Amino acid sequence: MQGLRQTLSSPTHFGLIFRDTAGKTYGDIAQEIIEERAWGAVVINANATTNFQAAVQGTGGLLNGEWAPNGAISLYVASSRWFQVILEFLLPFLKMMMTPIVTQACQQATANFLQNADLATLTSLSTTQQAALATPFSYQTIDLRPIHDDQWAGAAPLEAGLIYFTIFAFHIALFLNFSRMPFFGALEKRGLKLSYLGTLALRFAPLPIAYLILSLS
Repeated sequence: MQGLRQTLSSPTHFGLIFRDTAGKTYGDIAQEIIEERAWGAVVINANATTNFQAAVQGTGGLLNGEWAPNGAISLYVASSRWFQVILEFLLPFLKMMMTPIVTQACQQATANFLQNADLATLTSLSTTQQAALATPFSYQTIDLRPIHDDQWAGAAPLEAGLIYFTIFAFHIALFLNFSRMPFFGALEKRGLKLSYLGTLALRFAPLPIAYLILSLS
């Protein structure tokens, strides 16, 4: 928390919001990200220090019999909200910001253990205890709405959707103009002429229908 607060003194920084997690569940945090109340969340999971201490003491703190340091901190995002912002901007800079903070916490935790450990304790450490001592804390990224490998075909419309709509609008207007030609020819043969309001209605009325079909597709 202190490390994240220090980043606010930089001229350019993330707009961080600090919250007490009392009364909140992981589901609550995930729902806030999905509802776009924030671009991401950094969650310091409960008992991170306790699990590390139990692991180096050989009394617990393990996941399936192994030390899992990335259980200490979780980064929640939803990359499908806007993949360019999340994957190309938010996550790289967030990890760049988190790495020195987590490294400092690891060094401090390891130093505290070594200060109180004697030679006999250090020589009798198991492989699991050594792994916990080498990496007390780490973080994991939880993508709540990921983009799967078979879904990247939608990247181009998301990135250049306005250009597509402009092109389609041009073709729709052009084709509608050509399709009206026989109608105008029939009116001229009868000596009739479409009023100004009638012309506007004929030009604009089909467009919402075409846009609706285009949007649904």
